[in-house]
Amino acid sequence: MFRQRLSDKRLQLLDVAGSVNCSFRSFSHKYFNTPENHIQIRYGGVAYLERYPEMFIETAAVVDYSWHANIFTENGNTRNVV
Repeated sequence: MFRQRLSDKRLQLLDVAGSVNCSFRSFSHKYFNTPENHIQIRYGGVAYLERYPEMFIETAAVVDYSWHANIFTENGNTRNVV
């Protein structure tokens, strides 16, 4: 049923490797037509978090979002690759 609904909308289900990079692989496939550029997508996300932390701070709590950037970097070894 889900595949039919996707088909009705001219969409298809794509299996990207399940890992800590699956979201980044999905975005890479969407924008570059290949999941192989996931490291560049991850690096862009980290750079955006670091540049605009105020965009991610919730009003109910003050949080240092630099740890998000560190988590993304560690999981994908972004800083060592790019």
